[in-house]
Amino acid sequence: MKLVCILAIGDELLNGSTIDTNSQWIKEQLRNFNANVVKSIIIPDNQSSIISTINSIIDESFDFLIITGGLGPTHDDITKESISTLLGKDMYIDSEHVKYLKSIYPSTYRNKKIDCMIKSQAMLVNSFKPIENNLGTALGMVGKIEDTKLFVLPGVPLEMRRIFKDYIIPNYLSESSLETFTFRTSGISESKLYLLLEDIINENSKLKFSFLPHFYGVNLRMSELEVESSIGQIE
Repeated sequence: MKLVCILAIGDELLNGSTIDTNSQWIKEQLRNFNANVVKSIIIPDNQSSIISTINSIIDESFDFLIITGGLGPTHDDITKESISTLLGKDMYIDSEHVKYLKSIYPSTYRNKKIDCMIKSQAMLVNSFKPIENNLGTALGMVGKIEDTKLFVLPGVPLEMRRIFKDYIIPNYLSESSLETFTFRTSGISESKLYLLLEDIINENSKLKFSFLPHFYGVNLRMSELEVESSIGQIE
């Protein structure tokens, strides 16, 4: 089971002007694979915040860190630069992505500003490899810090989802063989349901029990944490 942390970067996600749909979408996708999202964080476009947060995540030894946002051409898109500073590594220009962007912006339409934008969108941190983005200008990248694999993806949902489906899923994820069951209850409170099941929960450490209260009652979700931990053996 891969342990995953999702890091969404962007001032707009914190000030209420934009909803973080990327993190929720990624969590939904990972349900079908051998991966467990343990932590999800939102931080601003601030280099010190980015560096300190990534350092903290690396210290927790996650298998995957999925980062979205901060890859655009504007002054506040500083995700790659922050990772470069964190690692003390220079950046390089991916020549193939430059060719791709120049095909979008032919020479007859280009000026110094566009050439500067092309250069910035093709920048990568040394030791990181490019992740192709055919729906936008920002090039994604993948690399490793200690034992944690980092996927740095655009914040634009359409671009992020395409990269996730076409690159991350086929190359890094496997379908989960662990089972999850949801039992729906009504007419009982969450606290009373827990008291009824407390002994069962304490006796089954290889299963995860989640109580999900809603308007009609409480859903009880049981998830296997290991292949040999069968939900069907609970009495």
